[in-house]
Amino acid sequence: AYSVTATGASLFENDTTVTSIVLPSTLLSIATKFAMRASNLTSVTFDGTPTVTTINESAFHITGITSFTIPASVTTIGTAILASTNITTLTIPDTVVGTIKSTIYDCDQIVSFYIGTGVTIVDGYTVYHNAKLETVHFGKNAFVYGDNLKYLPKLKKVTFSSLYNTYGY
Repeated sequence: AYSVTATGASLFENDTTVTSIVLPSTLLSIATKFAMRASNLTSVTFDGTPTVTTINESAFHITGITSFTIPASVTTIGTAILASTNITTLTIPDTVVGTIKSTIYDCDQIVSFYIGTGVTIVDGYTVYHNAKLETVHFGKNAFVYGDNLKYLPKLKKVTFSSLYNTYGY
């Protein structure tokens, strides 16, 4: 028996027939553009306890996903992994380290976004242009800059865990 540990790049890119994907717990990496523009994709889940450590650039960009949980095993996420989706809430776990960029850009349904303590740079457009976003939490190690807090008409609460976070505003 074989264990699937990685997905192919662009495996479901532009696929309009797929509506849900169940990823195996043995998966270590989700490839670039894995399901990008899979317009009818609404659900991505893991079978069992996930071991995935990397979600690469645009993995689920421009899909119909309404809910997604970034597993605690993930340490790296690429640019725009969930941009232009229908998710309503997202938590980036403390295990994700480094820079995040355009993560939820243009997610019209998202209302809550939590960035954990492992993220050190929140690059421009990460939290940008989200019509229903009400709350954002920046972890204590996140250095926030660029146009992150623009075009957010429903924004009610922004939490910065440290004064270090506020450069660029």
